[in-house]
Amino acid sequence: MAAPDPHQAVDPEAVVIAVACMKETAQKPLAGSPPSVETHAEAAELAAAQTPDPRF
Repeated sequence: MAAPDPHQAVDPEAVVIAVACMKETAQKPLAGSPPSVETHAEAAELAAAQTPDPRF
């Protein structure tokens, strides 16, 4: 009798459901990630308000 394949030890459908149900816990963007905008005017306004030195 052959040993079971370790790559098939987890049901792929269960993984998809688990990932789909997970929430990002901090509810904040990552440090250094660019902000989201919907219009070109919004992007220009954000760019004008940014400081030249990033805060890390």
